Amino acid sequence: MPAGGKFSLVEYDRGYGPELIWRTEKTGEICTAAVAGPSTTCAALASISTKHVPGVEVFMGGGQFSDHGRAFWAVTLIATGESVDHLVCQGRDFPVRAAYSTSIDGVARTIYTIVIPQDLQGQYLVVVQRGGHQAAERLELNMDQVGAPAQC
Repeated sequence: MPAGGKFSLVEYDRGYGPELIWRTEKTGEICTAAVAGPSTTCAALASISTKHVPGVEVFMGGGQFSDHGRAFWAVTLIATGESVDHLVCQGRDFPVRAAYSTSIDGVARTIYTIVIPQDLQGQYLVVVQRGGHQAAERLELNMDQVGAPAQC
């Protein structure tokens, strides 16, 4: 059951989703569920608490989908103690959507969604706001654990 009965609708670009996201009342886990299906995935509070502060990581994997014959990844990111502006690859900016925010152990945790083409080659950089300044860092997507690797 969502804590306080509150949940957020998670949206992605290009028509992927939607999903629901919430923090559980009893265990404090963060869970997602596809609106169209009964599958639910939860991240244990202990695994969320150990994330780097500040830092950005992939959160609960990603999904592959096709839009007009092109393959894409729908990815969720978790930012800990900072905010994400966008993702960059080969000079292209990919916007993110803030989907859900909560505080765990006194640190702000924000879940973002992003859609990226599956066929780009190169290195992804995540651009964040940290301490009032913009910073860019390499982001390991590790989508090869779910399907074909996401490369910029």
